Amino acid sequence: MTCEEFLRILDEAPEAGPLPPSLAGHAATCAACSLALRTEGLLRTAHDWAERPSLPVERRAHVLAAARMRGMFLARPGQVLEEAGVTAAVLLAALAIAWIVFPSLAERVLPPAAVEWAAPLTDPVLRWLQPVASQVRAMLSETWGAPLLGLTAFAVVLSAVFCFRVLSPARFAAR
Repeated sequence: MTCEEFLRILDEAPEAGPLPPSLAGHAATCAACSLALRTEGLLRTAHDWAERPSLPVERRAHVLAAARMRGMFLARPGQVLEEAGVTAAVLLAALAIAWIVFPSLAERVLPPAAVEWAAPLTDPVLRWLQPVASQVRAMLSETWGAPLLGLTAFAVVLSAVFCFRVLSPARFAAR
C-alpha cells in the first residue's frame, strides 16, 4: 500500500466507528502515515475528552467589549464614513481659513519683536515650503487646478480622519 492509497482510505473511512484494520499494517512501517493515523484517531474521539474552553468573566468581558468596538465599524461603515467626511470637510475649511487669514492677521496682531523672535524658527520651514507653494500657484493658474487641489486635500484629510477613527475606536465607541 502506498501513502496516497493510505490517505485516500483514511479520508473515505466513515466518521463514526473504528478505522479499517488494513491501515495498521502500512502505518507500522511509515512514520508519516503513523502520525496521520494517530491524529485521525484523536480527532475521532475528541468529542469524548475535549472540554469547552472557558475564559474568566473579566477576560470574556474585555474580549466582547473589544469585539463590539471593532464591530461597530463593520456594522455601520456608511455612518462612520459619513462622519469622517463631515469632519474632514470642517477641518479642511478651517485649514483654508487659517491659510488665508493668519498671515495678514499675524502681521497686524503680533508685535514686531515677536515676529523677529519667530523668524529664525519659521524661515527654514518657509524656505522648505517655497518650492511646493510655487508649484501650487502654477497648478491654480490652470482651470482644473483648484478643483484638483481641493479634491486632493479632501482625500488626504478624509483618509487621515478615517484612519484615526478606525485605529482608535475607543474614543468614538461611546456614541
